[in-house]
Amino acid sequence: MNEKQIPLSIIMADFNGLKMINDSYGHKIGDEVLKRAAKILKESCRKKGLIARWGGDEFVIILPKSTEIEANDICNFVIDKCRNNFVKDIPISMALGNSTMNQANKSLTTIMKEAEDDMYKQKIVESKSARSAVLNNMLKTLEAKSFETSKHTRRMQEVARKIGKKLGLPISELNRLSILITLHDIGKINMPESILTKKEKLTNEE
Repeated sequence: MNEKQIPLSIIMADFNGLKMINDSYGHKIGDEVLKRAAKILKESCRKKGLIARWGGDEFVIILPKSTEIEANDICNFVIDKCRNNFVKDIPISMALGNSTMNQANKSLTTIMKEAEDDMYKQKIVESKSARSAVLNNMLKTLEAKSFETSKHTRRMQEVARKIGKKLGLPISELNRLSILITLHDIGKINMPESILTKKEKLTNEE
């Protein structure tokens, strides 16, 4: 590895739900979604790195002379851009992971594996949350009981993410924070509605 390229960061990106999109909407729409995802990655790097398609729904970004903080900033930019991008009402969603080589004695293979592992951790978190049918049913029940709309939850997530960024949280912790906000009232699911809507003072038992 050329020491002039150090620090060198790697970002691995995996598009979420491509198979489902291909099966439901057809491969033509799936290709459009991938093109939009690639455009977001390109805009996020701003000619700073090399972007390549790594697999069917995966991309790799190589960022010479880029620190871990810079890689995290790019990941955050990608996530923010995805929120406002749709193809045929299909949201653009990517799982991201990154790793940085600060010394030339660390191999490129090693940091690529670290970035890929970080990416898969995010995918696991997502599959256990928004993609879980059981959890989605719970969230519907929670929305009905807490009288809070999905817009309210999204606003809370945006505020939490801004606070998290100010604190310098890595992308993996920001994702966990979004899940925490979604589930912040989860205890209401098993709570009797008579207690939740009671206007009088609660009894000791309640």
